[in-house]
Amino acid sequence: MPGVGAQGTLPPMRPVPRRSPLLVPIFLGVLLASCGESLEPAEFVFLLGTEPETIDPAQISGQPGGRVALNIFEGLTTRHPQTLEPMPGVASSWDLSEDGRTWTFHLRPEAMWSDGTPVTAHDFVYAWTRTLTPSTAAKYANMLYTVEGGEAFNRGETDDPSTLGIEAVDDHTFRVRLTDPCAYFLDLCAFYPLLPQPRWAIETHGEDWIKPGNIVSNGPFVLEAWMLSRSIRLRKNPLYWGAADVQLETAEGITSDNINANFNLYMSGIMDWADASAVPLFVIPELKERADFHVAPYFCTYFYRFN
Repeated sequence: MPGVGAQGTLPPMRPVPRRSPLLVPIFLGVLLASCGESLEPAEFVFLLGTEPETIDPAQISGQPGGRVALNIFEGLTTRHPQTLEPMPGVASSWDLSEDGRTWTFHLRPEAMWSDGTPVTAHDFVYAWTRTLTPSTAAKYANMLYTVEGGEAFNRGETDDPSTLGIEAVDDHTFRVRLTDPCAYFLDLCAFYPLLPQPRWAIETHGEDWIKPGNIVSNGPFVLEAWMLSRSIRLRKNPLYWGAADVQLETAEGITSDNINANFNLYMSGIMDWADASAVPLFVIPELKERADFHVAPYFCTYFYRFN
């Protein structure tokens, strides 16, 4: 298997096929067989990274869980694949008041949950309230502090959800009142803590609602399998309002934080996409010569604690 050698040298670069027709069935077959599953190899295999702590939108704080959530759930807005600008998601359109504080979202009547239940404004009222409820312990609850009453409710200064500036005017109209104008509010509406959440699934299954077989979602994909310390399997959601534009039937996210192993998986053609966590630093000069190596700005914060 090509990859990082024992002496720290990189084998000669050569074009990598989309995926080896031999290696993928063997590799994924081991994963699936170990979990008692019987699934065909995924069309697209990508590096998810560290095992997600959760894929509950209200409790996600890490990128791996967020990557899954943004594929199986959809918020009022979503992000343009090239520019990342906010674009219509569950909400097909919206209006903003003259003072910049009241947003009125008009939801698509064709938006459905994966169990066939319509997605309504009440689902967003429930989701945002749950994210702000102190007992949920949402790490990103402060993202909703821009909503009127959001900070006081999250800090436990009141337990009355009617003090929150969110309301379902009707099934397909969701209104939000902000404390002050927020230029990036449409971007926030595509972020994990503001994704809709299925009340009936959460109340029925409790903490287990995010497991395959229990989870109900509304995004372009559904969760088909979660093999701990192995991979997370996604399948196209036939009930998604934009299903006609979803090109993949299946996708598999490999959960691994071993940089050399991840690099070897990509170089072998087993993985179709990997980020910087699969690139040993010493090979970057050679990788820069490859057509499949892309460099782009990355907006993030690193925190170091010295022992």
